[in-house]
Amino acid sequence: MCAPLVDIDRDGDIDLVTGTTGDVSGQTADAPYRAFINDGMGMIPESPTALPAGVTGNGFDLEPGDFDGDGRLDPFLESRRGTDLLRLAEQSRN
Repeated sequence: MCAPLVDIDRDGDIDLVTGTTGDVSGQTADAPYRAFINDGMGMIPESPTALPAGVTGNGFDLEPGDFDGDGRLDPFLESRRGTDLLRLAEQSRN
């Protein structure tokens, strides 16, 4: 399992993205990636809308980095087989 801490929703609270190496042989890529959004009050519930629907892979690595140059960390989800995903941090709603 890999699980970087990154502020996905840009509200100043650290959120969590997880990926699971479902098939260590790398033959399938159907393990779900999941996002947990910090509500700022001590709870980090799973958020089904934080990642695109149906995002699966063989969670090889998740790396946060500022890929769009806006000063915020964006998670890059790398799959051993299947599609890699770059999730850019959203604009602040405040």
